[in-house]
Amino acid sequence: MHRFDAYTHPDRATGFDLVIVTLGDIAIGQTWGWPLPPGTAWWTGLELDDAALDHDEFTRETGKRTFALSEIMVDQTRTGHGIAHALHDEILSQRLEERATLLVDPENPRAYSAYREWGWSRVGTLTPTWDGAPAFDVLIRSHSRYDAPGSRGARRGAYDSPGDYNAASSTVPRERQHHAER
Repeated sequence: MHRFDAYTHPDRATGFDLVIVTLGDIAIGQTWGWPLPPGTAWWTGLELDDAALDHDEFTRETGKRTFALSEIMVDQTRTGHGIAHALHDEILSQRLEERATLLVDPENPRAYSAYREWGWSRVGTLTPTWDGAPAFDVLIRSHSRYDAPGSRGARRGAYDSPGDYNAASSTVPRERQHHAER
């Protein structure tokens, strides 16, 4: 929880976003992320695949340019029902940043394949600065490729049966919670 506490610390830039899916009173999935602030350490160690890209320009952040999607987690007994995709679409559908980024383990074919199917593209590699950190592939998705709010309803049957999940809306089985702006 120390890592999660660091994400929600009052000294951190605002904009942290959390989406939770519940079944009854039990959380069965969650995702979170935040906008990258100016001077962020997120890009430290980034090696871009395309040498023609300007590294400084690519990593320049304004607080409104890039949303960092940090985690998508689903209870192991509930995987394979589209819950991760619903969480992914829900958190991104409300974001106003130009693009989103995430780090994925290239040795995790299930997650990697899902992200590629959902419109993400690899732009490079990055090894975070924490001790023992593995090398990740860096994926990017432009805002223009996010689902428009309200467009998810057509896929409802792929991940939800009426009455299965507690929902704050009729189109996505989720309970959206926002960290209080400080």
